[in-house]
Amino acid sequence: MPATFYKYLLLLCCLCLVFGCRKKHEIQEAQSIIKQLEASDSLEPKQRVALLDSLYSNIKNLSNDSINRLLICKIGARYYNTGNNKKLGRIARHVYSMAEEYNDTLIMAHAHYFLGDFYDLENKPDSSLYHFLQAEKKYMAAHDTLSAGRSIQSTATILYYNGSYAETEVQAVKALKLFMKANDHELIYDSYMALGLALSDMKNYDKALEYFHLSLDQIEEMEKDKAYNVNLVSNLRATSYNNMGVMYEYKKEYATAISFYNKGLALTKVRRTYPHIYAMLVSNKAYAKVLTNDLSAPVKAKLFEAKAIRDSLHLKVGVISSQMHIGKYYLMKHDTLTGLRYIKEALAIAKAIKSETDVTSALSLLALCDRKNNRQYSKEYFKITDSLQQAERATRNKFARIAYETERIEQQNKLLSKRFNIVVAACAILLIFTTGLVIIIRLRAKNRELRHAGEQQMANEKIYTLLMQQEAEAEAAKINERNRLAMELHDGILNRIFTTRFNLSQLGVQDEEKKNRLVQELQDTHEEIRKLSHDLKESFLAENESFTTALKDLVEKQQQPNGPVFDLYIDKFISWGGVTPETRVAIFRIIQEASTNARKHAHATTCNIALMAQGETIKLRIWDDGKGFEAKAEKQGIGLKNIADRIKALGGSFTVSSEPGQGTVLEILV
Repeated sequence: MPATFYKYLLLLCCLCLVFGCRKKHEIQEAQSIIKQLEASDSLEPKQRVALLDSLYSNIKNLSNDSINRLLICKIGARYYNTGNNKKLGRIARHVYSMAEEYNDTLIMAHAHYFLGDFYDLENKPDSSLYHFLQAEKKYMAAHDTLSAGRSIQSTATILYYNGSYAETEVQAVKALKLFMKANDHELIYDSYMALGLALSDMKNYDKALEYFHLSLDQIEEMEKDKAYNVNLVSNLRATSYNNMGVMYEYKKEYATAISFYNKGLALTKVRRTYPHIYAMLVSNKAYAKVLTNDLSAPVKAKLFEAKAIRDSLHLKVGVISSQMHIGKYYLMKHDTLTGLRYIKEALAIAKAIKSETDVTSALSLLALCDRKNNRQYSKEYFKITDSLQQAERATRNKFARIAYETERIEQQNKLLSKRFNIVVAACAILLIFTTGLVIIIRLRAKNRELRHAGEQQMANEKIYTLLMQQEAEAEAAKINERNRLAMELHDGILNRIFTTRFNLSQLGVQDEEKKNRLVQELQDTHEEIRKLSHDLKESFLAENESFTTALKDLVEKQQQPNGPVFDLYIDKFISWGGVTPETRVAIFRIIQEASTNARKHAHATTCNIALMAQGETIKLRIWDDGKGFEAKAEKQGIGLKNIADRIKALGGSFTVSSEPGQGTVLEILV
């Protein structure tokens, strides 16, 4: 027994030694990878990618621990910096699966952030937004507020480039609050710029200028901090000057705009270190001169110089801007044909990259200048642009900016408010107590309301069940009565008429013509009653076939001169013979209720109704372009409640989707 014990002890020591050596080897390998990653930053792009591929291949052979997962994230960040988007997406999915295995929230957040960048470069804004939002949640769960702020800022950027300026403002303010706490000047600068750009596109130029001036304050702070790269700070300052010049250009203060463009161009090394910023400043300055009616050859040369730089850098958004500026230059020179050609090329590029802002700008200019096709361009412009929605979003979200500015003022006066901390704490305790009491009271009331609603629901279900049963029984009784009448006609009256006709034909009557006439009359009567018997027997099929007619009549009756235009589509592959009477009644009543709602309550202009065969079920879809409602926030009316109860009684499914101003869609499967 002791010998066995020592044998196991020796085996355990050997295993510990093996694993310890392996772990030590992995730590040394990780340290080597870190050094090589740092050295890769100074390599040429091709050499850098080759080294990153080699390091990634080595790490995949190591164990799945937090150090190696973090190293993979560092490699992913460098893939992004080299512009290698495909490898970034692949490495992000790999490291996410590794982190998910150990529930590593921070690494999963990094992976979501990389995937957000990946889909952004792939021009898939919906997927990009999803991953940035997921990254924000994961970072907040991991208490990494700075990275969460970066995710929010990336969300704001995606929203901005997709024309959601009010939402951009909300996200930028949200990110700014986190950056202010961290006192990160560069990230605060980014938020100020995002706010300024969003406000600019909402036509609030004065407020946008305020935020651009605040961005310059952050640049001055970065210049004091020697940790920031000089060229980077110069680039940020040039960008701020450019944006401020654009604001003054929008305000038609062209001289001031040109002075800001000149400030940006005066910065040393801008042309060499950041050619895209230089091209932007040159193009905007030349265009500002065009707006002052300076159509000289040097101005034209600058416009084409900026376009050439942007073409060489493959900056499609910048190329669109240059094309628009050159097009307007030719239009002002009354060379309409050349001007329209450049603007149409800009429109084609904008559509290709799905830049809604540039699309609407090009369409508006074409609608004004292309007399031949102005109706077509105007129609497309108004289809894309929804100024009422933009105004609504601006009104809804302006409070986010006000809340931020209020918070900034409160931070500046923080020292003055310290003496009131005790009073505030006491008030907070009292408020919490009061709030808790109110919540308890409201919860009790809500429970009573829910119990009552449940009882009412059960009562409604019983009523509808009885109604359905009654309708089914009535339908069955009607069919039985038809069958009975058909049998009576066929077996009783028809046989008697046949017998009478046969006997009459056997009689020897002198007036042969009169006899034949009577026989023929009896025969005609026989045929008519036989047909009536057959029709009664087959009436169920006829009723099935006429159900579509009943639906068409119902929709036609809803059509009124000042009401919506109804469009009914019924799939010819629906076999109504196999549909139960309860289902047909429910479909009829649902269409009746929905079309009445579209006419009376939604004030729609069009209402579409479609019945489609979907396997062994029937799909009913009804949608209108009415005023809509908050489907989740508001309580449903009795009409929708009745529809839901009918579908539930049949074991089907029912969904409703609607937003204010966006119409209503009902989808039913039975």
